[in-house]
Amino acid sequence: MKLKIIAVFIILISALTISSCFNVFSLLNPAEPAQVDSIPMLLSLGDGYISQGEYQKAYDAYARVLQLDDNNALALEGISTAYLYWKIPPTQFIRAVLSNNYSLINMNTLYDVSEFVQAKLYMIVSSAGDGVIPYNDININLNFFIFNTAFAAFLLGDTDLDRNIIMDTNDYLMFYPDFSISNNLPNTTNFVQAIKMLKTIGTLVPRFNTYIAHSEYSLGIIENSVYTPEAKATVSNVRASINMVLQTVVSNFESISNLTSLSQFGLTNTYGLTNLWFFEGFSPTNYTEFTNAMAQAGVSNLANMQPELMLLLPDLTNFNLVLSNYFGL
Repeated sequence: MKLKIIAVFIILISALTISSCFNVFSLLNPAEPAQVDSIPMLLSLGDGYISQGEYQKAYDAYARVLQLDDNNALALEGISTAYLYWKIPPTQFIRAVLSNNYSLINMNTLYDVSEFVQAKLYMIVSSAGDGVIPYNDININLNFFIFNTAFAAFLLGDTDLDRNIIMDTNDYLMFYPDFSISNNLPNTTNFVQAIKMLKTIGTLVPRFNTYIAHSEYSLGIIENSVYTPEAKATVSNVRASINMVLQTVVSNFESISNLTSLSQFGLTNTYGLTNLWFFEGFSPTNYTEFTNAMAQAGVSNLANMQPELMLLLPDLTNFNLVLSNYFGL
């Protein structure tokens, strides 16, 4: 069953539209950024390009600043704006909202933009920038919070890490063009597929949790910086909408948290694994094929799999013995 998460993306789109106010625009005669070494001139050049809607040129100007000064906060802010509107024209957001047609926003592009913007803005909110824009700037933290949270959700869904999240049948979450999500977990009675799933999620979940912790940090700054009832209500709505996305994403992995023992495979002991292997196509003479499949599942120590697998399924206590007996090692 697909779970709708449209509301949060309305807020996301609205915030992205607001983010066009990142910079105070100023017009200059165009110049080639690569030939300019003056940071103030490059910043003004980037601002001018943005005001003219020439976002790729603005990107090049801010990128040149970051070559000269990699923690320049104004350039980090500017390049975020430029990259966003270079990849996704502002008119697309407006059309999507007015027509209620969210397929106008390509999720793979939003995935890419979210990763880029959150990485640049994190430099500012984590105090790694030069301080010209303070770490607790509300606008920076709001945009970081939204893009960072969106990226975390996309990352957790992109379980094959191929940068494609639109109806990708190889992912454990299916993202649809209308921004709905459904569960696409593999058959957990297949031993090799289950191990691959557990290894993949075990790698992505810690990264996901780190990104979410960063989002919570920024949201805390925002909450402590607004005082009017209207502003507090807006922040509360943003938090509620983002939490809805997170709950939708995380709830789709609930069955994984229950996959902690052989009982999920209908087994009472390790020896029953040999029947699973046989029905999965690994006959006693196919040890090489089995180890290749386990390597593709993410197992790194093929000569001694038991310790690594017991971190996923603790009751695999005599796995190596069963493996040796079955394949005649």
